Amino acid sequence: MSMRAVELNHACAPKHDPWPARALLVAGCLASIGLGMALHDIDAKTAMLEADASRLRHPRQETRQSEAEAALQRTEIAAVQTAMAELALPWEQLFRALESTRTPRVKLLAMEPNPRQRKLRISAAASDTQDILDYIQALDRQSMLEDVFLLRQERDDDGNFIFSVDAVWNVKP
Repeated sequence: MSMRAVELNHACAPKHDPWPARALLVAGCLASIGLGMALHDIDAKTAMLEADASRLRHPRQETRQSEAEAALQRTEIAAVQTAMAELALPWEQLFRALESTRTPRVKLLAMEPNPRQRKLRISAAASDTQDILDYIQALDRQSMLEDVFLLRQERDDDGNFIFSVDAVWNVKP
C-alpha cells in the first residue's frame, strides 16, 4: 500500500457570473453622476433664487419686473422644487431592493427609473420563460415595487428571451 500526495486547493472558484452586479454598479454610478450634475444645477439655481429673494427683501430703486419675467421666475422655482423632490427620493433603498432580487439565470440589461411618475422599467435577458416569471414574482415580492408586469418579450438570434418589466416605485414617507 503506497501513500499518495494530497493536493489541497483552498481557492474558491467564483460560483456565479457577476455580470448583473456589475451592470447595477454601472447603472448606479451613472445615476450618481446624473444626480450630482442635477444637484450642481440646483445649487446654482438656489443661489440665484436666494439672490433674487434678497433683492426683494431689500429693494433698490429698480423698475418693476414685467409679467413675463415674473412668469419665467415662477417656472424656474417650480423646476427647482421638482428637482429637489426627485433628489429627496430614497434611491439607495430602490437599488438595494433590486440587488436583493436574485435570479441567477436572468441577466439585467438596463434600468430606467422615472422619478416623476414613480415608475421603473427593467430590461433583462433569460433563456427560459419560467426564469422570466420567477424574476417578475421576485420583483413583485419587493415592498418598494407595486404593479409589476411584463411589458414585452421577444426572442433574440441566440434563442434567448429579451424582456421588459414595468413597476410602480412605491415611495412611502
